[in-house]
Amino acid sequence: MILCMKHYSMNQVFSLNIKLFQEGDKKAFKSVFDHLFENICLFINRFINNIPAAEDIAQETFITLWNHRQEMQSIAHIKSFLYINAHNASIDFLKHEKIKNSYNSRALLELETTETFIHFIIEEEVAQILRSTEQELPAQCRQIFILAMQGMSNEEIATQMGISINTVKTQKKIAYRRLKQHISILGNVIIWIFANNCNKFC
Repeated sequence: MILCMKHYSMNQVFSLNIKLFQEGDKKAFKSVFDHLFENICLFINRFINNIPAAEDIAQETFITLWNHRQEMQSIAHIKSFLYINAHNASIDFLKHEKIKNSYNSRALLELETTETFIHFIIEEEVAQILRSTEQELPAQCRQIFILAMQGMSNEEIATQMGISINTVKTQKKIAYRRLKQHISILGNVIIWIFANNCNKFC
């Protein structure tokens, strides 16, 4: 089974008792794995374009996380740790594969740039944020959110769904409040990455 394509519950916001995680609680670690594995796997695959290898690298990255669990201070810290280690492992993979074809040589050059690294993190996180927000909303609010993300105006949404413009506006406010909650986590992840890699990025 291709684990990267399995739909874990990572698209739902999850809470974590960081103390239990640090102490090696298996349920706490499983919660992190279930919520974040697919995200990390797809992030790796953006660089190496090899799903089976991406799965292997992702699993090794989570093993590394387990070995460093006592250092983790928050969910944002955990995510930044996973991204950084997945990035470094992807570089090692491409260096090993470099001699096989020109694609890996080009991918390695791209992967080693800070701009590409941060861009792919933001791209993956934003995709996850949109999926999470969409899945958490009630049916009508979800449909309005999807149509708004497609660029439709309030009037167009109201006409298509047969509801009032005020209803559209109210439901959009609900959706955007939820979206804002997710976006704040992304900022914390980026801060952790720069704080822990200042020598490389500064």
